[in-house]
Amino acid sequence: MSSNSSSDGTSNHEVEFYSSSGASPPASGDGAAFPSVDDSTSSLLPSFGSKPISPEDVSDVADAADAITTLPFEPTWWPSDQLLLLLNHVHDVYLPAYPYAVTIGVTTLAARLLLFPIYAAGQRNSSRMAHMQPEMKKIMDATPKQPDQATQQKVMAQTRALWRKYDCNPMKGLVVPLASFPFFMGMFFGLKKAPDYFPDLLSSGGLFWFTDLTQADPLMILPVLSAGTFLVMTELTKDQMMSSDPVRGRNMVNAMRALAIVMVPLTAYFNSAVLCYWVTNNSFTMGQSLFFKLEPVKKMFGIWDPPKPVPGQETKGLFDEVQKLMAQKEEEVNALAEERIKAHNEIVAKQKKVRQSLMKKEGLKKKGEK
Repeated sequence: MSSNSSSDGTSNHEVEFYSSSGASPPASGDGAAFPSVDDSTSSLLPSFGSKPISPEDVSDVADAADAITTLPFEPTWWPSDQLLLLLNHVHDVYLPAYPYAVTIGVTTLAARLLLFPIYAAGQRNSSRMAHMQPEMKKIMDATPKQPDQATQQKVMAQTRALWRKYDCNPMKGLVVPLASFPFFMGMFFGLKKAPDYFPDLLSSGGLFWFTDLTQADPLMILPVLSAGTFLVMTELTKDQMMSSDPVRGRNMVNAMRALAIVMVPLTAYFNSAVLCYWVTNNSFTMGQSLFFKLEPVKKMFGIWDPPKPVPGQETKGLFDEVQKLMAQKEEEVNALAEERIKAHNEIVAKQKKVRQSLMKKEGLKKKGEK
């Protein structure tokens, strides 16, 4: 039987390859020899006596991968981080047996109940400001555009007297937004980033059709509910917005109606945790607005009914204001044209007089020469 390799360790097949291709084989002992089939497959196949990979090992690897992608939660003093800590505390201590969506709803309702006295005081102040507005407008209309120091002091004294008369103050209108803004924005930004820090807690913390709070609502029900409750809330509070200034109030109501329609596509891809908070918050506002319309409640908190329209004062919308501005502009253009025509006629009349006087002088001159 013939040998399968040459004296330098090169196989007969390699000799035939190099002789046919004209290339020189690698030198012996330099580590550049081709690996054998056994050597190349030994690194790919499991060794003798190795154990098969169990499903537990696969799950451990998946958990390790999730741990790498999950961001560590390092809370700061920002309201969004503190509200996330509050939500997790409420869920772990008081509502461990309920989904995380219930925790969001309960925490939102509790916060709105704590803010209720501030909203009631704001409602009282705004209703009285609306009744004060006609008298305040008379004072401002009677004030010259460039008042002197004495006039300014007089106007301030009259304004303070009106505040005491109606027991209201414009600065009190800032209390409600300043008190509710940190909670509203903190909940929004906190729940928006919550899936990055607590994916396991939120992925199974939903309700009904939205079981995963880290994802958008697959049926688009939550965005529609959020926009719908916002629209109803606007319709319930439009009388209050239009009571002090009908024109600006009507424009604001129309803008909020348009915003309610635009909200559906804008919030379609928000995670369900944020929309769960918005629907709860808007629903509470709707109920609060209906509660403030009850006569016993208005009497209890000193909330006045919206003032009746001033006789002779028409409530105009944005389109009417635009028409008024266009009419004023047209009047200004027509007046300018009339002034130009008048100036032109005066110049022509002066030129005619000068021409007549020159003609008279020429006539007298000719008579003198004769």
